[in-house]
Amino acid sequence: MSNIQQDFCKGKPIYVGIDVHKQDWVVTVLCQGEEIFHGTVTPSPGGLIQRLKGYRASEVHVVYETGPTGYWLHQALVEVGFDSMVTPPSLVPHVTTRVKTDHWDSRKLATMLAGGFLKRVHILTPEELAHRQLLRTRNQIEKHRKQTQNQIKGMLLFHGKTVPASLRE
Repeated sequence: MSNIQQDFCKGKPIYVGIDVHKQDWVVTVLCQGEEIFHGTVTPSPGGLIQRLKGYRASEVHVVYETGPTGYWLHQALVEVGFDSMVTPPSLVPHVTTRVKTDHWDSRKLATMLAGGFLKRVHILTPEELAHRQLLRTRNQIEKHRKQTQNQIKGMLLFHGKTVPASLRE
């Protein structure tokens, strides 16, 4: 980051929108409505944090949409002191445009964050996440058990056999 940008941003809130993907992250950084960085970074918290450390003299607010990448980026940003928000894509206001690109999405997220138009999702604690995963796995196993039981009943019926009492419901 250049000294001109550092001086311009010093003490002013910085808004960062990230369009997160598996292969790369598209990042837009705004300060007082001015775009001071827009580009692609490698998908690692370390690289992003290193880029954002130049704005330490300011309050840095970061947002990205929920998705398959989970919340580990959010946790990494919070650990180093940034204000991070994860927002559900369904609640991001849509602006009618003909072209939808990752660059446009990151710019829109940064702009919406600066305007206070975004809602945040509740980030689960590691304990809550473990409980949820346990329940999800139990439900999947129960569903699979019922499907297998129904397949057995269907096979027995197909071959004219009586369904044992242990399989009856």
